[in-house]
Amino acid sequence: MPIYEVRRRNSQFSSEITHEFEATDANEALLIAQDRARLRVVELWEDGEVLCKLERESVGELEIWTIRRPRWEDR
Repeated sequence: MPIYEVRRRNSQFSSEITHEFEATDANEALLIAQDRARLRVVELWEDGEVLCKLERESVGELEIWTIRRPRWEDR
C-alpha cells in the first residue's frame, strides 16, 4: 500500500508537522488528509512529491474546501 504524508506548518514553533499513513490510493489519502486540515492549510504528499494543498474554512454553518494542485515550478 502506498505511504502518504500530510504536512503542515506549526507557526508557533516555525517547524513542520508530518503525519504519515497508508492508503489504497490518492482518493482515500485525500479523505484522510481532509480530517487533518482543520482550519489550516496542509499539503498531501506521496513518494516525496506534493500532490495538492488543502484548506478548510468555516463560514457560518458551511465548510468550504479549497484544493489546489501545485504549480510545476513549486515541485
